Amino acid sequence: MLWWLPLAALGTFFNWIPYRLVGIAAGRAQSQDLPATLKLFGGFFVFPIAWALWALLAGLSFGAGAAFATLFLAPATGWYAMRFQERYERFFDDAVAYLRVKWRRRRVAELKRERDALHAKVSDLAKQAAEPGEEKESP
Repeated sequence: MLWWLPLAALGTFFNWIPYRLVGIAAGRAQSQDLPATLKLFGGFFVFPIAWALWALLAGLSFGAGAAFATLFLAPATGWYAMRFQERYERFFDDAVAYLRVKWRRRRVAELKRERDALHAKVSDLAKQAAEPGEEKESP
């Protein structure tokens, strides 16, 4: 995750404003189907316009090389930012689940004992159902 952090930070820098603009527009939609459409077309138009503006700003400030580099880096690092966020969320969820299990060992042991007891009961019922001719007890 540390390798991706600088690229994700740069991607967040370049793409945060268009991301928020598209999100605000989708949030104000009147129907349930419209937010997805706004996000799709917003992604097709708002992001490239923002990247072109960043490239123009870099070109005016640092020259043509910076403009071309920005035009390449803005969408590429946006992908890294998105992937970083997905990995961060997955890592955080896994860490929380691990800590919950570690902190609740007693509860986990109780649940395992309960599971084993239920398994034994179901196995007994299955054996009773499989034995023909004997009177079956109800649980």
